[in-house]
Amino acid sequence: MRGFTIVFFAINFLLCVLYIDSGQNANTTSRALPIVTLYESGTLQIDAYHELTIDKSYVDGHYYSDKAPLPTFITIPFFGLAHAVGIVQPQDGSLFGRGVYHVGDVVCGVIPFVLFILLVFKTIPKTAQVSPVLMSMLPLYGCFIFVYAGAFFAHILAGLLLVLSYRQLQQKNFWWAGTWVSLAFTADFSMALAFPIWAILIYLNEKQWKPSLYFLLGLLPGVGAILLYNYWHTGSPFHLMYKYVAQAFASEEVQASYGFTYPKPSAIWGLLFSQYKGLFIYMPVLLFVAWYFLARLRKQLALFKHYVLALFVAMVLLFASHALWWGGWTWGPRHLIPMGMLLAYAGIKHIAMRPPHKALLWAIIGAGVLLTFLAKFSLRYSVPSHIEWPVPYLLPKFFNGQHNPYNLLTQQLNTSPTTSMVVWLLLFISSVIFLSLWYKRKTACDPTSQA
Repeated sequence: MRGFTIVFFAINFLLCVLYIDSGQNANTTSRALPIVTLYESGTLQIDAYHELTIDKSYVDGHYYSDKAPLPTFITIPFFGLAHAVGIVQPQDGSLFGRGVYHVGDVVCGVIPFVLFILLVFKTIPKTAQVSPVLMSMLPLYGCFIFVYAGAFFAHILAGLLLVLSYRQLQQKNFWWAGTWVSLAFTADFSMALAFPIWAILIYLNEKQWKPSLYFLLGLLPGVGAILLYNYWHTGSPFHLMYKYVAQAFASEEVQASYGFTYPKPSAIWGLLFSQYKGLFIYMPVLLFVAWYFLARLRKQLALFKHYVLALFVAMVLLFASHALWWGGWTWGPRHLIPMGMLLAYAGIKHIAMRPPHKALLWAIIGAGVLLTFLAKFSLRYSVPSHIEWPVPYLLPKFFNGQHNPYNLLTQQLNTSPTTSMVVWLLLFISSVIFLSLWYKRKTACDPTSQA
């Protein structure tokens, strides 16, 4: 079914690329500015534009992005290509503008998200009780990750690399598992927590030290790159750029421990179950994934040996100990996007094979779709931090016609944001129906075929 796979990827790419973000968010701007300055003046110093973002570091009299470098670095050649062929043009003598965001949106948001959907689709057997098309698309479009899928953040890219690492662990390719997770670390520094946890679990599961050694050796490319990056900018391989954040966040706590102290119960609740930033609220399919794993672990008592669950617990405790655990102006717990992706990849296939209660499953997934689309088509991810439950805050804006203007139909064809939304929804519904019927026909005609 290679043809189906190609069309499946292409349709999902189209759905995601229609809504790419060019709003000047501090986080995304921090990643975009070094690309602009590199092509304009041959440097990663963002001095000329530093006032456009508060997410920056100040080292030896110069301003830099404080972000992990992989998203910026992998976007650089694609931005150069877009500039060379005329897709990106200077505006008033500057390359800073919509173009640099759009390239970053596609490279670091759209493509990783679509590849993730495809990977989840591939895990679901054709004999599953729930259609692999429906079970890979609806839960993932119906979660907070989709809100970030067209933006120049790092979380979805890091999540994809983390999933690729876990796939290698499942196949016992430990060197490659280390390499993939080290690359995830270059996109999101929190991924370093997987290094010791997975190295220990590999030893416990394999009952020998060589697989753990291969995993640790696989870490060298990503870790080595960050050590060099740190040394180049700070003079020390062990000082991250976050140590030199500009005055907006330069508290003694942040400079001493990068903002981490100890896990707080209120933060744990907030990250998991609260209507403020709860993972299980903003990615409701994980309620069923959690049910599956808890039922399985109750029989096996192997939580501490499970690669996904052990890392998930550790990651929640890590972010619950941070001074800014809620992640700023966000929709959902954006720092947990990689873990949400990993849980979904490991668990959705089991839910599709044996759904505990189909009516409840579709009700929960449907609620997730409505909640996610409310954000996607209104304020996207930019919800003020003080809003404890964003739905009452967004509903009046949504019904008053304050719809998301950051889409290609509006920006390129001057279509109204409301019309763009309606067109997208019709395209999404027809795409899901078309792919579901095609897949059903294909598998019916060839029961031995694989997706």
